[in-house]
Amino acid sequence: MPRISDLWERLPGIELEVVPWYRPQVGDKSAADIVISWERLAEMPASTPKLLELHPVAIASTAYIDLHGAMAGLQDMLDRPVLHQRDHWGWRDWFAAMGVDVDVDHPLQGPVFEDANVLLRGAAKGQDAIRGWLPLIDQDLREGRVLRLFDENIAPTHGYYLQNSNGMRNSQKTQSVIDWLVPQRSEDFGPRA
Repeated sequence: MPRISDLWERLPGIELEVVPWYRPQVGDKSAADIVISWERLAEMPASTPKLLELHPVAIASTAYIDLHGAMAGLQDMLDRPVLHQRDHWGWRDWFAAMGVDVDVDHPLQGPVFEDANVLLRGAAKGQDAIRGWLPLIDQDLREGRVLRLFDENIAPTHGYYLQNSNGMRNSQKTQSVIDWLVPQRSEDFGPRA
């Protein structure tokens, strides 16, 4: 989205309708010209064009830290409620990458939401900690809406992919958008100068 004005300048005749779909495995995507999906890196074929890799990090607001205190270690994360996206496995994966075994004797707490934007807004308002995704939250970190709770350096676990489905039409307009979209992949996720 930070670069969408560049698309309008380069391709002024393109009409774009973005339809978010929270359950990508469900439903008919045959009407879509282009499908961009968010998937686990390990589950995508190497031939699928990857647009962006995402690194998971634990984040919260200063209001959350003021209320609960600073994190002394990973055990603090186990003892506090966290917000989850889609299911509890995202945080389980994060803990596993940090070398902590989360088991049934110490279940994770907190509600589950579908939309990552809702989670980010909740974290920024001091609701609970969330697992955010670099570079998607870079601006929120720079502007101080949230802060990283640890200095973790976890390898990317998820990414956005351009999937070539049966519904992807091979029109010149579609190919023009794909030709614009694929080079946009970058660690600098902000607007281009």
